Amino acid sequence: MADPIVSVLATGTSSAATTTCSFSAQAAGTLAILQYVGDDYRTSSGSGRPESSGWTLISDQKTYLGHAAWYKILDGSETSVQYTIGTASPSAWQIV
Repeated sequence: MADPIVSVLATGTSSAATTTCSFSAQAAGTLAILQYVGDDYRTSSGSGRPESSGWTLISDQKTYLGHAAWYKILDGSETSVQYTIGTASPSAWQIV
């Protein structure tokens, strides 16, 4: 079996509580992973969360900084996802 191809679809930084992560449309069936690290923890309820648009949480760390990762099998039409942290604090994200 061939090794899977891993590509970085998009990266960015933000100082807002809710961040929109935009990426180009991918073929249906593509596995996408969103991960962020920031100066605050992810919110666990309400809108503006990856779970609100069908993404599944796979990792969550709440120590001195927040970090989380989500995955979704894309349907070919998605071009963005949002994550929300507790306050307007610096964060960085990437989608692979």
